[in-house]
Amino acid sequence: MKTTLSFLSIFLMSIGLSYAQPNFTFADHPNIGDVGAYNHNPGYTPTGSLDTQTGNNYTWDFSSLTFTQPFWAVDSFRVKTLPVSNNFPNATMEYYHSEAGGAHMELYSYSNDTLFLHRYGSPLNGQGYVPKIASIKFPIAFNGKSLITDTVFQGSSILGIRTTEVLYDGFGTLNLIDGVNYNNVFRVKKVETDSSFLTESVVIYTNYIWYSQGGGAPLFRLYKVDFGTPSGNNYSAYSIKDATTSVSENNMELDPNILVYPNPADNIIQLKGIANDQPYTIYNVKGGEMKKGKVSADNKIHIQGFPSGTYFLQVGEQSVIQFVKE
Repeated sequence: MKTTLSFLSIFLMSIGLSYAQPNFTFADHPNIGDVGAYNHNPGYTPTGSLDTQTGNNYTWDFSSLTFTQPFWAVDSFRVKTLPVSNNFPNATMEYYHSEAGGAHMELYSYSNDTLFLHRYGSPLNGQGYVPKIASIKFPIAFNGKSLITDTVFQGSSILGIRTTEVLYDGFGTLNLIDGVNYNNVFRVKKVETDSSFLTESVVIYTNYIWYSQGGGAPLFRLYKVDFGTPSGNNYSAYSIKDATTSVSENNMELDPNILVYPNPADNIIQLKGIANDQPYTIYNVKGGEMKKGKVSADNKIHIQGFPSGTYFLQVGEQSVIQFVKE
């Protein structure tokens, strides 16, 4: 009898452990109002297998990861802002990724526990999906996946197939640079295969993404694109900065209508898209105020004496622009 009870206890305990991890839900996915500023390493090569370095109550340690480029990327999840978004009236959320090398913009909506993709690509030359494409089906149980295959149309003609597989395979602790650690973190592998491009090639987007339970911009992301054939094991790595030391996230939404150039800059930045005499403030990456004043008639701001690095220029009350001082 004791043996039976002991076996039963172990069996029940194993069941409890297998269900200990929470589901990955829409509430854990980025939504409108989430913003993150990131360090970027464009050529990170992980050691070992990313597919095996995950699991139940796992600890991922990227604290020694180095960043070779002197700029940040900024991700903002917001209501539709760019003019091109007006062409997709049923989309409700705009994801805008901005960095010194360019920008990326996606449009989404959410219905019946499913996230739908309306548009993908650059702000000017992206690809629209009409009708919209299902992207993720929530919730996803631990070690479960969302697998969606949809047909891509161009008018009434079938242009190709897009398959999106989202595997939730890890939950635990994420250690990042500067001694910043996060608990209760989801690790999700997202693979998108698209055969709808006019080049008639198959493009595979692979993302390993770490999300904080309860939502927010991704904490860490490894990303690569394979055109037709595997491109090796090099990823772009994006690591979020500690939210307690960054510019106020409530105001850190990049304004696509304002241009700062040259970027990177030396001693002077030139502004385009704003009227002069507006108040401005320049912040460093820790949220410290570097300079403030009013935009002059020639729309120039002098930044000589600033240390090399990334800065945020706030014009008026909400418009924020990122630039780099060489």
